[in-house]
Amino acid sequence: MNAPVPGGTEPGPGAVPAATGATPKKGKAKKGKKVHFQRTRRFLGKVPHPALHSKAGIITLVAGTTIVVAGVVGGVMWFVPYSESVAFCTTCHTMIPQHKAYDVSAHADVACGECHVAPGLAGWVKAKMAGTQELKALVLNNYPTPIPPIPHADMPSTTVTCQKCHSIDRINTPGNPIKLILRPRYEQNESNTMQMVAVAIRPTGLGTTRSAGTDTSQVDTHDGQAAVLDPRGVHWHVAQEVQVYSSDDLYQDIPLVEYQNDKGQTESFIISSQIGLATNVEPDIKRLKAKSINHTMDCIDCHNMVGHNIPDPSKALDESLAKGTISPSLPFIKRDALDLLNRNYMTDDQANKAIDRFPQDYVERNPSAAGDPEAVSSATEEIRRIFAETSTPAMKTTWQAYPDNLGHQRSPGCFRCHDGAHVKVVDGVATDKVIPSTCSTCHTFPQVGTEVTGLQLGVPPDSHKDKLFVFSHKSSVASVDEAFDPKAPANASCSTCHQRSYCENCHNSGAVKVTHDEMLYNHAQSVKKSSLNACGYCHQPVYCSTCHSSDVTDGMQSPQVQFDPNASDSAGDGSTEAPAEVPGTSPSSQPIGDGTISGAAASPPSKPFVGTSAS
Repeated sequence: MNAPVPGGTEPGPGAVPAATGATPKKGKAKKGKKVHFQRTRRFLGKVPHPALHSKAGIITLVAGTTIVVAGVVGGVMWFVPYSESVAFCTTCHTMIPQHKAYDVSAHADVACGECHVAPGLAGWVKAKMAGTQELKALVLNNYPTPIPPIPHADMPSTTVTCQKCHSIDRINTPGNPIKLILRPRYEQNESNTMQMVAVAIRPTGLGTTRSAGTDTSQVDTHDGQAAVLDPRGVHWHVAQEVQVYSSDDLYQDIPLVEYQNDKGQTESFIISSQIGLATNVEPDIKRLKAKSINHTMDCIDCHNMVGHNIPDPSKALDESLAKGTISPSLPFIKRDALDLLNRNYMTDDQANKAIDRFPQDYVERNPSAAGDPEAVSSATEEIRRIFAETSTPAMKTTWQAYPDNLGHQRSPGCFRCHDGAHVKVVDGVATDKVIPSTCSTCHTFPQVGTEVTGLQLGVPPDSHKDKLFVFSHKSSVASVDEAFDPKAPANASCSTCHQRSYCENCHNSGAVKVTHDEMLYNHAQSVKKSSLNACGYCHQPVYCSTCHSSDVTDGMQSPQVQFDPNASDSAGDGSTEAPAEVPGTSPSSQPIGDGTISGAAASPPSKPFVGTSAS
């Protein structure tokens, strides 16, 4: 018998107790779906079509399905290559600097995806996932300025990018053409003096000299034995496996290098600043390996900006002066144009206002130019074009924004390893052998002068075998006049290989006043005699900064005039003015991009030389 429910009615015989909780009525959900499907069928039924089960209906269904599938496949096939194109990649304004640099690069006809996207579906998906993160930053307006470079490890292997067109085997085959770099360089003086810079890149089979009877693992180049030609060229780094260890993902700091020599033995080179005990370096090597990332050197270790390298304003001005789009007859035009281009502008509008005022400001500084307003106007428009190529204020991007490892003018580049401070480790002990760092390791010694008579390839003459020949040659040649005296004996004549201006560039820099015995132990006294420009003729700031802090190397920092980003806006256009000259230099003797100096003798430093102790 069923018990009565309190406060309710008695259930009848056979009644089912009510559920304690509500349950969804499945029948109603199914009914809703059925109604929706019926509506769809009614709508489609109004569209004229043959009966589904008829022959015409089947043909129509197959044709329609084929069209839809073909449309989807075609859309995907169109979108995939388009998503790797320049038009797609540069849609966003954040890529404006890269787009401008790409347009004037040697790879302007190569799609972005050819270098940035690995082949296959996995590579495409990886690239699109990275692009999605960039799009997210753009939408949320929290993207960095300038856009940081892509970490080395996130780039596709160069075996599927660079080497599709540039065969390593062909590059490293002896007998290939020699690459000659020949460009004009204009000084920042009144006459804009033009000199030629010539360098030949050493191919395989025409490297530096080494001692006879040694294998290619030999580090020293001269040890008193007969010199022979070293077959290693500038691309030796990718001809065999060289392991580099770094603390940053762009490999700008490389404290440890290892490679296998011709005998299959691993050779290690560690930077001296990381050595705790020279007689037992193994703990230091283990420590560096534990905290560093490493990889095998490839093309983009050096050619890291080959696709969109932002031009250097100084070199851009040199090209314009050589072409005549800027007249070299305008006094101090290189100096004043570089002054204008290197200011720190916050917007394009501020830059254009400053450029608009340039003709007036320039003529006020150089009254003799007033007689040629057409040349001044033409120079102004060329300066405007160069600024557009080299600066993007909205992205805070200039030619100095990214490291360029090809060479050692704008960034440490080669000097990350070839700095004279990476010592060879033998049986756990640091030796006095180092990774070669002389000028002729990868290229010929730069020829700088009004003319280039020749480039020295192969084995140097006997008189040049002394490692310190650059300092000791004064014992055989007393002066430039004597060196170019037609009556001078052959072993004392520099004119056989060099132009007079080549020697004068060094002699006018103050470098000839440097006494390196004194320099080693008393930098301050030596610099007072010769100025920082003398150091800068052979060394770049990165070399000295191995031991010294930046306050010491500031006076050497050129290729360009340096500017203080915190300087006052005296021009009233939002830009910052440059100082009249780099400390310790005069306008006619500032260090140039390739580490050489020309013009009048350097003036003494304008501030005391400080920080002579290692810091």
